Amino acid sequence: MLSSLFTAITGLQSFQSYLSVISNNIANVNTVGFKGNETNFETMVSQTVRGAAAPTATAGGIDPKQIGLGVQIGGNMPVFTQGSAMTTGKPTDFMIQGNGFFAVNSNGSIYYTRNGAFDRDANGNLINPNTGLMLLGFQAQGSPPAINTSAPLAPINIPTTYASFNVATDGTVSGVTSTGTTVPLAQISLVTFPNPSGLMALNNSMYETTLNSGTPNTTTTLPNFTTGTAVSGSYNQQPTVPSLYVPNSGLSVPTGITIGGSIPTAGLTGLPVPSSFQVQFQVASTASVASAPVLLINGVANTNPNVAIAMAGNNIVITTTTPAATMTVTIPASALGTNGTGSAQTYTLNLGTSGGATGTPGTNGLGTITAGALEMSNVDLSREFSDMIVAERGFQANSKVITTADSILMTLVNMKSQA
Repeated sequence: MLSSLFTAITGLQSFQSYLSVISNNIANVNTVGFKGNETNFETMVSQTVRGAAAPTATAGGIDPKQIGLGVQIGGNMPVFTQGSAMTTGKPTDFMIQGNGFFAVNSNGSIYYTRNGAFDRDANGNLINPNTGLMLLGFQAQGSPPAINTSAPLAPINIPTTYASFNVATDGTVSGVTSTGTTVPLAQISLVTFPNPSGLMALNNSMYETTLNSGTPNTTTTLPNFTTGTAVSGSYNQQPTVPSLYVPNSGLSVPTGITIGGSIPTAGLTGLPVPSSFQVQFQVASTASVASAPVLLINGVANTNPNVAIAMAGNNIVITTTTPAATMTVTIPASALGTNGTGSAQTYTLNLGTSGGATGTPGTNGLGTITAGALEMSNVDLSREFSDMIVAERGFQANSKVITTADSILMTLVNMKSQA
């Protein structure tokens, strides 16, 4: 009899948690980009009273006999269905029609959201005005400017020198000059995950990746030039070629050099996305290396037109205009001179990962961008009120089990006094 009390208690606790989820869904019925949660119940431990038996030649099989000992909440999973649209007319409000998340940057940390209520700050960056999170996308590079979807994502900036701007359904942000000329500036990138339900919900309608959400379909890595052992980095705006230098002091360089992560906050403002990366190896004296040595790229002589090798003093300079490439560079022993170790040195340069076309709205199953509108919460009030009734009745039924069990226990206790 006591077991029925504990079983009913698990029902009370589970329906109380269920009601908490419902109340949170209702509370966020007007939250931009909010996705309601769905609660799943599952059984707890079952007590086996009798085990199963196999059939024999003279007797049939016997099923196991079990008594359940309660219920528990199996999970509260977000439901990523499309929310209703609300027209605002504000040009910096964006709604995703279909799959995908906006990628936003906060001091180098990347988060994801369906909340498209953005605005421009004093520097022209598209940000969430409540949190300061910067909207990320692909940048326009070259002359004439064109969107480079192979470069890492970076904050979208709309200079105040333009008279106006517009955003197309594919996320392309274009500035309009005073003479009416349209200039592409950037393209909003959308991100999807193998398992969006595995994302961790944060405040301000944001999500972050977890071990079970999978990695985003497009890189959210910003260029980063950190300081490490025998490595110093710098970011040069003119020209827009960031450089990583490896000094020749004993050639104590790391076996792998990785460029990735995030630009420090102080380096975000006003710095364009680089169109190329430059890596310099400081080797022997100028007299020892009169010209650029024959370096091996990925084990063979360099034939990639996007990778240039030159000498600058006693530095071997490797410049690539395809920063998505991962290159293994082998420096021959002859290039190391008297300062070298006498044998060829091999270094792996991971120059970031490509954003690729998979991050552009309207492609590969991604949604499109609607400017001047916001996606509202996908909470269905009629469904929530129905679930609330179920939660209330479930709670009442379990409480009734407790009072019934208590009444039976009281009858048992009174049996002795009546004997």
